[in-house]
Amino acid sequence: MRLKHNLFIVLILQLSLNTFGQIDPYSAIGLGTSIGKGIAGKIKDGKKKKNIESSYLKVFINGDTLTILRVSEEKIISPAKGYVVRIQNDLSNYHSLYQANQHLDLPYYYDDISSLKMFDKDWPCEYYENELKEYRKYEKNLTKKEQAFKDSLESAKRIEQKRVTDSLAIVRKIYKDSVEYAERVLGFHFINKEYALLKEKPSEKSKTIGRVYMGSYVRVLGYSENTSYSKVSIQGVEGFIINGDLVDNIDKINTENADIPTYRSRQYYKYEPNYEYVPEPEMSNIFQSTNTNNTGTTKRTTNSTPRQRQSSSQRTYILGPRGGCYYLTDHGTKVYVDHSYCR
Repeated sequence: MRLKHNLFIVLILQLSLNTFGQIDPYSAIGLGTSIGKGIAGKIKDGKKKKNIESSYLKVFINGDTLTILRVSEEKIISPAKGYVVRIQNDLSNYHSLYQANQHLDLPYYYDDISSLKMFDKDWPCEYYENELKEYRKYEKNLTKKEQAFKDSLESAKRIEQKRVTDSLAIVRKIYKDSVEYAERVLGFHFINKEYALLKEKPSEKSKTIGRVYMGSYVRVLGYSENTSYSKVSIQGVEGFIINGDLVDNIDKINTENADIPTYRSRQYYKYEPNYEYVPEPEMSNIFQSTNTNNTGTTKRTTNSTPRQRQSSSQRTYILGPRGGCYYLTDHGTKVYVDHSYCR
């Protein structure tokens, strides 16, 4: 008895090996048919079983080969035939959309498969469920890819908007700086050579106060008559610069190497003082005025320096048409003083 049992097991194994050995790995239905025989083996109806076993197919989904079930309508033998037809039509439609890289409108719960299981317990519904699972995976990945693409577009859009905003900000700043620069240098002149000498007086032989370098802007205080010099001020230092070293517009600077953007910076100036320069002492001599008394004699009046007589707080100093600075005595006599009192 035990021997017969062992022979029966050997016979079954041999039949199984022969069956799988005949499978064509590249056949559209070979692998599905072999697997299907195991699944459909529980079906008692021979014709139904045969129709199912001949209806397995292999398809390529999500990078893997998947066995699916498609029993033609005329070969469906089942009390739930309507569910089988509807399920297979839906799955075929999903597969067409999958091949076209389209979205799948998959139901959250597939009630038809549950109903099929209830009315036909022998039908191999697991093939439908496995195929549906792959389509859900595909839809999830497709949505994720589209979201990533959308995010990349949004990111690129934000980057472009920031670039445009930054560009506009730069343009506005350049315009603002240009306006501020134009207002700042209004009335200024610019040094038009490597450096210009700032003189104490409008004369070449005068002492040099310092050097003012190219592109620096200086305020012109006036022109010295009968000379080629202009009186200028740079950062509170006053002196004389020859007219040929000055231009009234920075773009007129005569050099190919001029760093115009630097010259346009907000507080650009380059001044180098002459540390050996010692200013001449100011001579605050007061011109003597004459006053004739009742006796007809002329009286010479000599006043002390203006700085020593500042105690007269009500005294008014007058700048004459020729540039002289003076005040009037109680008798109407002009007393000339240092020019600093009329500034």
